[in-house]
Amino acid sequence: MHRATEHSDLDFFILFSSRVGVMSNPGQANHAAANAFLDQLAGHRRAMGLPGQAIAWGAWSEIGEAAEQKDRIERQRSALGGRWFTPQQGLKAMERLVRQDVATSVVMSMDWTVFEEAVEERPPFLEDLLSADAKFDEGHSTSSADVLTRLRETPVSERCSLLVSFLKGEVQAVLRLPSTPDSSVGFFDLGMDSLMAVELRNRLNRAFAGDYTASNTVVFDYPDIASLARHLVEELGEVETEPAPQTLSEPLSRPAPRPVEDGIAIVGIACRFPGAPDLDAFRQLLEEGRSAVTDGRPDPVGGDGVSAGPTAGGDAYRHGAFIEGIDRFDARFFGIRPIEARTMDPRQRLLLETTWQALEDAGIDPGTLRGGRAGVYAGLGGSEYRDVIAQSSEEVGYFGTAGSVAVGRVAFALGLSGPAMALDMTCASSLAALHQ
Repeated sequence: MHRATEHSDLDFFILFSSRVGVMSNPGQANHAAANAFLDQLAGHRRAMGLPGQAIAWGAWSEIGEAAEQKDRIERQRSALGGRWFTPQQGLKAMERLVRQDVATSVVMSMDWTVFEEAVEERPPFLEDLLSADAKFDEGHSTSSADVLTRLRETPVSERCSLLVSFLKGEVQAVLRLPSTPDSSVGFFDLGMDSLMAVELRNRLNRAFAGDYTASNTVVFDYPDIASLARHLVEELGEVETEPAPQTLSEPLSRPAPRPVEDGIAIVGIACRFPGAPDLDAFRQLLEEGRSAVTDGRPDPVGGDGVSAGPTAGGDAYRHGAFIEGIDRFDARFFGIRPIEARTMDPRQRLLLETTWQALEDAGIDPGTLRGGRAGVYAGLGGSEYRDVIAQSSEEVGYFGTAGSVAVGRVAFALGLSGPAMALDMTCASSLAALHQ
Protein backbone atom coordinates (compact mmCIF):
# COMPACT_ATOMS: atom_id res chain seq x y z
CA MET A 1 0.00 0.00 0.00
CA HIS A 2 2.86 2.35 0.78
CA ARG A 3 4.49 1.87 -2.63
CA ALA A 4 1.21 2.50 -4.41
CA THR A 5 0.50 5.73 -2.55
CA GLU A 6 3.99 7.10 -1.95
CA HIS A 7 3.61 9.89 -4.48
CA SER A 8 -0.19 10.09 -4.58
CA ASP A 9 -1.92 13.36 -3.81
CA LEU A 10 -3.39 12.35 -0.45
CA ASP A 11 -4.87 14.58 2.23
CA PHE A 12 -4.37 11.97 4.97
CA PHE A 13 -2.23 8.87 5.47
CA ILE A 14 -3.06 7.46 8.90
CA LEU A 15 -1.56 4.28 10.35
CA PHE A 16 -3.14 2.48 13.30
CA SER A 17 -0.44 1.00 15.50
CA SER A 18 -0.46 -0.21 19.09
CA ARG A 19 0.70 1.18 22.43
CA VAL A 20 2.79 -2.00 22.69
CA GLY A 21 5.20 -0.43 20.20
CA VAL A 22 5.76 2.41 22.67
CA MET A 23 5.54 0.79 26.11
CA SER A 24 6.29 -2.85 25.15
CA ASN A 25 4.71 -5.85 26.81
CA PRO A 26 6.18 -9.15 28.04
CA GLY A 27 5.90 -11.84 25.36
CA GLN A 28 5.01 -9.41 22.56
CA ALA A 29 8.41 -8.31 21.27
CA ASN A 30 7.51 -9.15 17.65
CA HIS A 31 4.21 -7.30 17.96
CA ALA A 32 5.98 -4.28 19.46
CA ALA A 33 8.61 -4.20 16.69
CA ALA A 34 5.97 -4.35 13.95
CA ASN A 35 4.01 -1.47 15.43
CA ALA A 36 7.15 0.58 16.04
CA PHE A 37 7.86 0.18 12.32
CA LEU A 38 4.51 1.84 11.53
CA ASP A 39 5.47 4.80 13.72
CA GLN A 40 8.77 5.14 11.84
CA LEU A 41 6.97 4.88 8.51
CA ALA A 42 4.86 7.92 9.39
CA GLY A 43 8.01 9.89 10.23
CA HIS A 44 9.68 8.73 7.00
CA ARG A 45 6.77 9.96 4.89
CA ARG A 46 6.69 13.33 6.59
CA ALA A 47 10.42 13.75 6.01
CA MET A 48 9.66 13.30 2.29
CA GLY A 49 7.02 16.03 2.45
CA LEU A 50 4.12 13.55 2.32
CA PRO A 51 1.22 13.24 4.76
CA GLY A 52 1.75 10.65 7.47
CA GLN A 53 0.43 9.98 10.94
CA ALA A 54 0.69 6.98 13.24
CA ILE A 55 -1.66 6.62 16.19
CA ALA A 56 -0.69 3.98 18.74
CA TRP A 57 -3.92 2.78 20.34
CA GLY A 58 -4.55 1.27 23.71
CA ALA A 59 -7.49 -1.03 24.40
CA TRP A 60 -10.91 -0.05 23.08
CA SER A 61 -13.95 -1.34 24.92
CA GLU A 62 -16.82 -3.02 23.07
CA ILE A 63 -14.95 -3.38 19.75
CA GLY A 64 -11.70 -4.86 18.45
CA GLU A 65 -9.61 -7.91 19.19
CA ALA A 66 -8.79 -6.75 22.73
CA ALA A 67 -12.49 -6.50 23.58
CA GLU A 68 -13.03 -10.08 22.39
CA GLN A 69 -10.46 -11.28 24.96
CA LYS A 70 -11.37 -8.73 27.62
CA ASP A 71 -11.60 -11.18 30.53
CA ARG A 72 -8.11 -12.57 29.93
CA ILE A 73 -6.54 -9.18 29.26
CA GLU A 74 -8.27 -7.41 32.11
CA ARG A 75 -6.49 -9.39 34.81
CA GLN A 76 -3.07 -8.34 33.58
CA ARG A 77 -3.93 -4.76 32.58
CA SER A 78 -5.84 -3.72 35.69
CA ALA A 79 -2.95 -4.66 37.98
CA LEU A 80 -0.75 -2.15 36.12
CA GLY A 81 -3.36 0.61 35.93
CA GLY A 82 -4.53 -0.18 32.39
CA ARG A 83 -8.07 0.88 31.59
CA TRP A 84 -10.40 0.78 28.60
CA PHE A 85 -11.73 3.74 26.64
CA THR A 86 -15.06 3.79 24.84
CA PRO A 87 -15.47 4.00 21.05
CA GLN A 88 -16.85 7.51 21.50
CA GLN A 89 -13.70 8.56 23.37
CA GLY A 90 -11.51 6.93 20.73
CA LEU A 91 -13.23 8.68 17.85
CA LYS A 92 -13.00 12.01 19.63
CA ALA A 93 -9.28 11.47 20.26
CA MET A 94 -8.74 10.55 16.61
CA GLU A 95 -10.53 13.69 15.44
CA ARG A 96 -8.30 15.86 17.62
CA LEU A 97 -5.08 14.13 16.54
CA VAL A 98 -5.92 14.32 12.85
CA ARG A 99 -6.65 18.02 13.28
CA GLN A 100 -3.36 18.59 15.10
CA ASP A 101 -1.49 16.61 12.41
CA VAL A 102 1.24 15.21 14.67
CA ALA A 103 3.54 12.48 13.33
CA THR A 104 3.12 9.96 16.15
CA SER A 105 0.82 9.85 19.14
CA VAL A 106 -0.47 7.43 21.76
CA VAL A 107 -4.07 7.06 22.90
CA MET A 108 -4.66 4.93 25.97
CA SER A 109 -6.47 5.02 29.28
CA MET A 110 -4.27 4.60 32.36
CA ASP A 111 -4.59 5.05 36.09
CA TRP A 112 -1.11 6.42 36.64
CA THR A 113 -1.33 6.23 40.44
CA VAL A 114 -1.75 2.43 40.18
CA PHE A 115 1.01 2.25 37.56
CA GLU A 116 3.46 4.19 39.75
CA GLU A 117 2.92 1.81 42.67
CA ALA A 118 3.01 -1.38 40.58
CA VAL A 119 6.08 -0.64 38.42
CA GLU A 120 9.34 0.19 40.15
CA GLU A 121 11.68 0.50 37.14
CA ARG A 122 10.03 2.79 34.64
CA PRO A 123 11.45 4.04 31.32
CA PRO A 124 12.79 7.62 31.55
CA PHE A 125 10.22 8.98 29.16
CA LEU A 126 7.43 7.69 31.43
CA GLU A 127 9.06 9.38 34.40
CA ASP A 128 8.95 12.65 32.45
CA LEU A 129 5.34 11.97 31.51
CA LEU A 130 4.30 11.32 35.09
CA SER A 131 6.03 14.43 36.41
CA ALA A 132 4.55 16.56 33.63
CA ASP A 133 1.13 15.06 34.30
CA ALA A 134 1.40 16.00 37.98
CA LYS A 135 2.37 19.57 37.10
CA PHE A 136 -0.47 19.74 34.59
CA ASP A 137 -3.00 18.63 37.20
CA GLU A 138 -1.57 21.08 39.74
CA GLY A 139 -1.80 23.96 37.29
CA HIS A 140 -5.36 23.03 36.41
CA SER A 141 -6.77 22.96 39.92
CA THR A 142 -8.89 25.98 39.11
CA SER A 143 -10.22 24.32 35.95
CA SER A 144 -11.18 21.07 37.65
CA ALA A 145 -12.95 22.80 40.54
CA ASP A 146 -16.40 24.36 40.32
CA VAL A 147 -15.28 27.73 39.04
CA LEU A 148 -18.70 29.30 39.63
CA THR A 149 -18.63 28.35 43.30
CA ARG A 150 -15.11 29.70 43.69
CA LEU A 151 -16.09 32.86 41.87
CA ARG A 152 -18.94 33.57 44.28
CA GLU A 153 -16.62 32.98 47.24
CA THR A 154 -13.95 35.32 45.86
CA PRO A 155 -13.95 39.08 46.58
CA VAL A 156 -14.95 41.25 43.64
CA SER A 157 -11.44 42.69 43.32
CA GLU A 158 -9.92 39.21 42.86
CA ARG A 159 -12.44 37.66 40.47
CA CYS A 160 -10.60 38.73 37.33
CA SER A 161 -7.41 37.02 38.53
CA LEU A 162 -9.37 33.83 39.25
CA LEU A 163 -10.90 33.84 35.78
CA VAL A 164 -7.53 34.53 34.16
CA SER A 165 -6.12 31.47 35.94
CA PHE A 166 -9.13 29.40 34.90
CA LEU A 167 -8.92 30.51 31.26
CA LYS A 168 -5.19 29.81 31.10
CA GLY A 169 -5.91 26.21 32.04
CA GLU A 170 -8.75 25.89 29.54
CA VAL A 171 -6.73 27.39 26.67
CA GLN A 172 -3.74 25.21 27.54
CA ALA A 173 -5.98 22.14 27.47
CA VAL A 174 -7.60 23.07 24.15
CA LEU A 175 -4.28 23.87 22.43
CA ARG A 176 -2.34 21.14 24.28
CA LEU A 177 0.37 23.62 25.22
CA PRO A 178 3.31 22.48 27.37
CA SER A 179 2.82 25.44 29.72
CA THR A 180 0.15 27.99 30.49
CA PRO A 181 0.04 30.84 27.96
CA ASP A 182 0.52 34.52 28.67
CA SER A 183 -2.79 36.28 29.20
CA SER A 184 -2.02 39.05 26.70
CA VAL A 185 -1.12 36.82 23.74
CA GLY A 186 -3.89 36.43 21.17
CA PHE A 187 -5.58 33.05 20.86
CA PHE A 188 -4.83 32.77 17.16
CA ASP A 189 -1.22 33.80 17.71
CA LEU A 190 -1.00 30.75 19.97
CA GLY A 191 -2.16 28.51 17.12
CA MET A 192 -5.90 28.32 17.73
CA ASP A 193 -8.06 27.48 14.71
CA SER A 194 -11.83 27.71 14.22
CA LEU A 195 -12.48 24.19 15.53
CA MET A 196 -10.45 24.87 18.66
CA ALA A 197 -12.39 28.11 19.11
CA VAL A 198 -15.61 26.10 19.13
CA GLU A 199 -14.10 23.68 21.66
CA LEU A 200 -13.12 26.56 23.97
CA ARG A 201 -16.61 28.04 23.68
CA ASN A 202 -18.13 24.65 24.58
CA ARG A 203 -15.85 24.38 27.62
CA LEU A 204 -16.97 27.82 28.79
CA ASN A 205 -20.62 26.90 28.35
CA ARG A 206 -20.15 23.72 30.38
CA ALA A 207 -18.26 25.54 33.15
CA PHE A 208 -20.79 28.38 33.44
CA ALA A 209 -23.96 26.45 32.54
CA GLY A 210 -27.05 28.29 33.73
CA ASP A 211 -25.23 31.56 34.45
CA TYR A 212 -23.59 32.45 31.15
CA THR A 213 -23.73 31.28 27.54
CA ALA A 214 -20.75 32.09 25.33
CA SER A 215 -21.54 33.29 21.83
CA ASN A 216 -20.16 31.58 18.74
CA THR A 217 -17.84 34.54 18.20
CA VAL A 218 -16.64 35.00 21.77
CA VAL A 219 -12.97 34.29 20.97
CA PHE A 220 -13.09 36.78 18.09
CA ASP A 221 -14.80 39.46 20.19
CA TYR A 222 -12.37 38.91 23.08
CA PRO A 223 -9.25 37.51 21.37
CA ASP A 224 -7.00 36.91 24.39
CA ILE A 225 -7.27 35.63 27.94
CA ALA A 226 -7.09 39.06 29.61
CA SER A 227 -9.93 40.61 27.60
CA LEU A 228 -12.05 37.45 27.82
CA ALA A 229 -11.58 37.38 31.61
CA ARG A 230 -12.73 41.01 31.90
CA HIS A 231 -15.77 40.16 29.79
CA LEU A 232 -16.62 37.20 32.01
CA VAL A 233 -16.29 39.34 35.15
CA GLU A 234 -18.91 41.70 33.74
CA GLU A 235 -21.21 38.85 32.69
CA LEU A 236 -20.84 36.73 35.83
CA GLY A 237 -20.37 39.37 38.51
CA GLU A 238 -23.13 39.50 41.07
CA VAL A 239 -25.18 42.70 41.07
CA GLU A 240 -24.06 44.84 43.93
CA THR A 241 -26.76 46.09 46.30
CA GLU A 242 -27.22 49.79 45.79
CA PRO A 243 -27.59 51.95 48.90
CA ALA A 244 -31.11 53.19 49.58
CA PRO A 245 -31.64 56.75 48.40
CA GLN A 246 -31.54 59.38 51.11
CA THR A 247 -34.67 61.34 51.85
CA LEU A 248 -34.04 65.00 51.14
CA SER A 249 -36.05 67.84 52.57
CA GLU A 250 -35.61 69.83 49.38
CA PRO A 251 -35.49 68.55 45.81
CA LEU A 252 -31.99 68.06 44.53
CA SER A 253 -31.15 70.65 41.92
CA ARG A 254 -29.22 69.38 38.94
CA PRO A 255 -27.18 71.50 36.56
CA ALA A 256 -28.66 71.85 33.12
CA PRO A 257 -26.92 69.58 30.59
CA ARG A 258 -24.53 71.35 28.30
CA PRO A 259 -25.07 70.92 24.60
CA VAL A 260 -22.46 68.64 23.13
CA GLU A 261 -21.29 69.26 19.60
CA ASP A 262 -20.04 66.40 17.52
CA GLY A 263 -16.46 66.81 16.42
CA ILE A 264 -13.62 64.95 14.77
CA ALA A 265 -10.10 65.02 16.11
CA ILE A 266 -7.39 63.83 13.73
CA VAL A 267 -4.62 62.44 15.90
CA GLY A 268 -2.75 60.43 13.27
CA ILE A 269 -2.67 60.27 9.51
CA ALA A 270 -1.07 58.16 6.80
CA CYS A 271 -1.48 57.99 3.06
CA ARG A 272 -0.20 56.40 -0.13
CA PHE A 273 -0.47 58.30 -3.40
CA PRO A 274 1.05 57.91 -6.85
CA GLY A 275 4.57 59.31 -6.65
CA ALA A 276 4.26 59.80 -2.87
CA PRO A 277 4.65 56.93 -0.40
CA ASP A 278 3.82 59.11 2.64
CA LEU A 279 2.31 62.45 3.65
CA ASP A 280 5.55 64.45 3.52
CA ALA A 281 6.31 63.21 -0.01
CA PHE A 282 2.76 64.04 -1.10
CA ARG A 283 3.02 67.55 0.33
CA GLN A 284 6.34 68.06 -1.50
CA LEU A 285 4.83 66.75 -4.76
CA LEU A 286 2.02 69.31 -4.50
CA GLU A 287 4.36 72.17 -3.61
CA GLU A 288 6.58 71.40 -6.60
CA GLY A 289 3.61 71.02 -8.93
CA ARG A 290 4.86 67.71 -10.29
CA SER A 291 2.58 65.34 -12.17
CA ALA A 292 2.41 61.73 -10.98
CA VAL A 293 0.92 60.51 -14.27
CA THR A 294 3.25 58.12 -16.12
CA ASP A 295 3.23 56.03 -19.27
CA GLY A 296 2.86 52.60 -17.71
CA ARG A 297 3.74 51.51 -14.21
CA PRO A 298 7.14 52.72 -12.95
CA ASP A 299 7.63 49.37 -11.17
CA PRO A 300 7.39 45.80 -12.54
CA VAL A 301 4.10 44.94 -10.79
CA GLY A 302 1.65 43.12 -13.04
CA GLY A 303 2.06 40.32 -15.53
CA ASP A 304 2.20 40.21 -19.29
CA GLY A 305 -1.20 40.84 -20.81
CA VAL A 306 -2.77 41.85 -17.49
CA SER A 307 -4.57 45.20 -17.38
CA ALA A 308 -2.11 47.92 -16.31
CA GLY A 309 0.76 45.43 -16.57
CA PRO A 310 4.09 46.40 -18.13
CA THR A 311 3.10 45.13 -21.57
CA ALA A 312 -0.66 45.73 -21.48
CA GLY A 313 -1.99 47.06 -24.75
CA GLY A 314 -3.88 50.33 -25.18
CA ASP A 315 -3.17 53.79 -23.82
CA ALA A 316 -6.27 53.59 -21.65
CA TYR A 317 -4.54 50.97 -19.53
CA ARG A 318 -0.94 52.20 -19.72
CA HIS A 319 -1.36 55.94 -19.15
CA GLY A 320 -2.23 56.81 -15.56
CA ALA A 321 -1.12 57.49 -11.99
CA PHE A 322 0.09 54.32 -10.27
CA ILE A 323 0.95 53.61 -6.63
CA GLU A 324 4.33 51.93 -6.34
CA GLY A 325 5.38 49.05 -4.12
CA ILE A 326 2.04 47.27 -3.87
CA ASP A 327 3.95 43.98 -4.21
CA ARG A 328 5.98 44.65 -1.04
CA PHE A 329 3.20 43.81 1.41
CA ASP A 330 4.49 42.05 4.55
CA ALA A 331 1.75 39.44 4.84
CA ARG A 332 3.16 37.57 7.84
CA PHE A 333 3.37 40.79 9.87
CA PHE A 334 -0.43 41.00 9.70
CA GLY A 335 -0.95 37.27 10.25
CA ILE A 336 -1.91 36.57 6.63
CA ARG A 337 -0.58 33.68 4.60
CA PRO A 338 1.50 34.83 1.62
CA ILE A 339 -0.53 32.65 -0.76
CA GLU A 340 -3.67 34.44 0.44
CA ALA A 341 -2.07 37.87 0.08
CA ARG A 342 -1.56 37.31 -3.65
CA THR A 343 -5.32 37.32 -4.23
CA MET A 344 -6.02 40.30 -1.95
CA ASP A 345 -7.07 43.53 -3.60
CA PRO A 346 -4.06 45.89 -3.24
CA ARG A 347 -6.40 48.32 -1.49
CA GLN A 348 -6.83 45.79 1.33
CA ARG A 349 -3.05 45.63 1.70
CA LEU A 350 -2.74 49.43 1.58
CA LEU A 351 -5.53 49.85 4.16
CA LEU A 352 -3.72 47.55 6.59
CA GLU A 353 -0.38 49.29 6.07
CA THR A 354 -1.67 52.87 6.30
CA THR A 355 -3.81 52.08 9.36
CA TRP A 356 -0.71 50.87 11.16
CA GLN A 357 1.27 53.89 9.97
CA ALA A 358 -1.49 56.27 11.12
CA LEU A 359 -1.33 54.82 14.62
CA GLU A 360 2.45 55.20 14.63
CA ASP A 361 2.04 58.78 13.41
CA ALA A 362 -0.27 59.39 16.39
CA GLY A 363 2.25 57.88 18.80
CA ILE A 364 -0.21 55.12 19.74
CA ASP A 365 1.05 51.63 20.50
CA PRO A 366 -1.28 49.39 18.41
CA GLY A 367 -1.14 46.75 21.13
CA THR A 368 -2.89 49.06 23.59
CA LEU A 369 -6.03 49.05 21.44
CA ARG A 370 -6.53 45.28 21.62
CA GLY A 371 -9.87 44.40 23.16
CA GLY A 372 -11.04 48.02 23.19
CA ARG A 373 -14.16 49.51 21.63
CA ALA A 374 -12.31 51.28 18.82
CA GLY A 375 -14.04 50.89 15.47
CA VAL A 376 -13.06 50.82 11.81
CA TYR A 377 -14.97 52.91 9.29
CA ALA A 378 -13.72 52.95 5.70
CA GLY A 379 -15.10 54.33 2.48
CA LEU A 380 -14.57 51.73 -0.22
CA GLY A 381 -15.77 51.35 -3.78
CA GLY A 382 -16.29 48.29 -5.93
CA SER A 383 -13.31 46.06 -6.65
CA GLU A 384 -12.10 45.22 -10.13
CA TYR A 385 -9.15 43.23 -8.83
CA ARG A 386 -10.98 39.95 -9.29
CA ASP A 387 -10.91 40.65 -13.05
CA VAL A 388 -7.14 41.10 -12.85
CA ILE A 389 -6.83 37.81 -10.97
CA ALA A 390 -8.96 36.02 -13.56
CA GLN A 391 -6.82 37.36 -16.41
CA SER A 392 -3.67 36.05 -14.72
CA SER A 393 -5.20 32.55 -14.41
CA GLU A 394 -5.20 32.73 -10.60
CA GLU A 395 -8.11 31.30 -8.62
CA VAL A 396 -10.52 34.11 -7.81
CA GLY A 397 -11.41 34.41 -4.12
CA TYR A 398 -14.25 36.42 -2.61
CA PHE A 399 -12.48 37.41 0.61
CA GLY A 400 -9.64 39.16 -1.18
CA THR A 401 -11.96 41.62 -2.90
CA ALA A 402 -14.82 42.18 -0.43
CA GLY A 403 -14.96 45.56 1.30
CA SER A 404 -16.43 44.09 4.48
CA VAL A 405 -13.47 41.74 4.70
CA ALA A 406 -11.05 44.66 4.23
CA VAL A 407 -12.25 46.46 7.37
CA GLY A 408 -12.53 43.13 9.17
CA ARG A 409 -8.86 42.47 8.51
CA VAL A 410 -7.94 45.77 10.17
CA ALA A 411 -10.13 45.06 13.20
CA PHE A 412 -8.74 41.55 13.53
CA ALA A 413 -5.10 42.60 13.13
CA LEU A 414 -5.47 45.23 15.88
CA GLY A 415 -7.82 43.19 18.09
CA LEU A 416 -10.55 45.84 17.99
CA SER A 417 -14.00 45.04 19.39
CA GLY A 418 -15.93 48.04 18.05
CA PRO A 419 -17.91 48.26 14.80
CA ALA A 420 -16.15 47.46 11.53
CA MET A 421 -18.02 49.13 8.69
CA ALA A 422 -17.25 49.42 4.99
CA LEU A 423 -19.31 52.08 3.24
CA ASP A 424 -19.82 52.25 -0.52
CA MET A 425 -21.49 55.58 -1.31
CA THR A 426 -19.66 56.12 -4.62
CA CYS A 427 -18.06 59.59 -4.46
CA ALA A 428 -19.29 60.20 -0.90
CA SER A 429 -17.88 57.00 0.61
CA SER A 430 -15.08 58.61 2.63
CA LEU A 431 -17.32 61.45 3.80
CA ALA A 432 -19.99 58.98 4.92
CA ALA A 433 -17.35 56.95 6.76
CA LEU A 434 -16.18 60.04 8.66
CA HIS A 435 -19.80 60.87 9.48
CA GLN A 436 -20.29 57.38 10.95
